[in-house]
Amino acid sequence: MGIFLVISGFLLANFRRGQRSDVLRAAANALVADVRRMQTGALAGGIAGDGAVGYGLHVDLAHPNRYVLFGDRSHDPDGANGRYDVGEEVPGGIVTLPGNTIITAVAPSAATNDILFTAPRGLVTIMPVISGATEATVTLRARDGGSEQHVTINAISGQVSVE
Repeated sequence: MGIFLVISGFLLANFRRGQRSDVLRAAANALVADVRRMQTGALAGGIAGDGAVGYGLHVDLAHPNRYVLFGDRSHDPDGANGRYDVGEEVPGGIVTLPGNTIITAVAPSAATNDILFTAPRGLVTIMPVISGATEATVTLRARDGGSEQHVTINAISGQVSVE
C-alpha cells in the first residue's frame, strides 16, 4: 500500500509539471500567432482600415503578464514613430498571458521593446535600436520557475519562431 501511495504521489507531481509546460507552450505559440498577424497586417496594407502605417508587438517588463499588439498611427513629419503609444492598440490587442505565465526577458536588452512591421513590405524595426541587433527574443516562463520558451523575431528575414 505504501509503495502505491509513493508512486501515485510521483505521478501526480509530474502531471502538474506537464500541465504547466503545456500552458507555457500554448502561450508561446499564441504569441507567435499574434506576431504573425501583425506582420500580415503590414503586408496586407492594414487591419480593418485603421489607418496605421505599421503593426507591431509591444513588451514592457513592468507588466510581465501581458503584451500589446498595436497599429502605429503616430504622424510626425517623418511618418510613424516606430513605437507603441497609448491608444494605438488593435482590437483585442492587450493580451494577458494564461495561467501563471510571465515574460521574464526581452532581448536586445531593454525594459521596453517594440517590434514593428512597416507597410507595405513588412520591414522589421526593433526598438530601441541597438547597433548590430538583428533579432528580438521574448522569453516566457512559468512564474514558479521551470522551463522557458523563447519567441524570436528575425529583423532581416521577418521569420518568427519559438524554441
